[in-house]
Formats: sequence, structure tokens, C-alpha cells
Amino acid sequence: MDIKQTFTSAITALILPIIFGLLFAANKRQARRVGSVSVVEYPVVAKAMGILAIVASGIIVFVALRSPANERTHAIAICGTIAVLFFFLPLEFFFRRIEFDDQEIVIRCIWRSERRILWADVVSFIHLPREKEWILETKSCGKMKLSTFLQGLHDLQAVAVKHGKGAWRPANEPS
Repeated sequence: MDIKQTFTSAITALILPIIFGLLFAANKRQARRVGSVSVVEYPVVAKAMGILAIVASGIIVFVALRSPANERTHAIAICGTIAVLFFFLPLEFFFRRIEFDDQEIVIRCIWRSERRILWADVVSFIHLPREKEWILETKSCGKMKLSTFLQGLHDLQAVAVKHGKGAWRPANEPS
């Protein structure tokens, strides 16, 4: 292993835990307030990571295009696939948004149409720490998994508990 690979590995080993630490710390923050509505969304750190994913995609594709002619097709196929996967991160990070108040929950994302859910329609809102996810179960929309990286889920849970819908399920308890 040469010095360049060692240096790159060391930098990666230092940066990734910091990024994930910031994401988990942001999860503990309160939901943003806009008037009487609380907004659950990805933190700035996740959005910055999404932008970096786009930049990394561009670099990966550029490197693939600069590869030797006999390896270019394979390089473009592999790097293009990685770039396409990276492309979806910022879409999720910038366009996922959950708004809630005492009347309803509004879930917006780029993948589906807007969903408006009255609290009376909510069956449960539970946190599964082992799976690192939150589950919002409703009568009309079924079960929705929410990323643990969303900022303000604890506030949503507090309102769910107020409406008699929130519960915490231990990780070893079957669903």
C-alpha cells in the first residue's frame, strides 16, 4: 500500500465518524417552527452530504471518462451506476418534509404525492432503536418508515403521545 492510499484511508476513517456523529446529533434537535406548524426535515449536515454526493458523482464520472480506452466501457458502467445512486441522496435530503400540528400530519417527498393524515387516522407512531427507524402507521396510508436522521422526530412523537398514538417499543419486542 502506498502513502497516497494510506492517507486517503486515514482521512476517510476520520471524516465518516464525524459526519455520522453530526447527523445523529442533529436528530436530537427540535423540529423547526413555521407559525403554528412544526417541520421535521433532514438537517443541514445531511443536505451538505447530498451536495457532496453530487460533486462526488461528477468526479467519479469524470475519472471514468478519462480511463484508458480498453477499460472505459466498464469504468463508465460502474461509475455511472454509482453516480446515479448518489444522485438520489440530495433529492431525498432536500425534498422530504413532514409538517404537523394538533390537527394533522402532512408528509411531502419527491417520490409520492402529498399525504395529509388526520391524527384520528393515526394508529401508532413508534421508535425502533435497533432498526434505527421510526414507523408511522395510519389507517389510510398504511405503515411509513421514517429515517432516524430526520430532525425533530421527538417532537412529532410528543404530539403523537398527546393524541394517544405514540409508543416506544423496546428493540427486542416483536412487531
